[in-house]
Amino acid sequence: MKLSGLFLLIVLASLQLLACGNTASAGEPGGCSSTGFPYCMTIVNGHVTPTPTGFGYSYSGTMTFAFSPALPSNLGTINLVFNASSMSAIATANGSSQLTFAVGGNSIACQLFNPTTVDAFQEGGITALATESINWNPSGC
Repeated sequence: MKLSGLFLLIVLASLQLLACGNTASAGEPGGCSSTGFPYCMTIVNGHVTPTPTGFGYSYSGTMTFAFSPALPSNLGTINLVFNASSMSAIATANGSSQLTFAVGGNSIACQLFNPTTVDAFQEGGITALATESINWNPSGC
């Protein structure tokens, strides 16, 4: 009896490790209802894993956002910035209405809090093309 209970505990702990990371979902209305941005941006899906590193966190994962109108391919590289921090994501505009971004970067403070502001920039740009507010489940690192 003790062995089966221990086995169950090990299985549950393993499943919890496989589920590590944070899933993104729509937060407050973002660029779609805001004025002053040339594009509307909404979260489709995303999963980001924070990893403690020294005095902060590094991030890895992917996130897909829908843009309206679709980002034309001549915009080139699109960078996402989370909470005006060093947590970022990158994708190449290809004329599609959805882009999947590779998430990376580091920060001292955890950036996976609710709500999180995500701004999209053309590479080298200083004016955001779009903005979105998202929530994490679970929130935090």
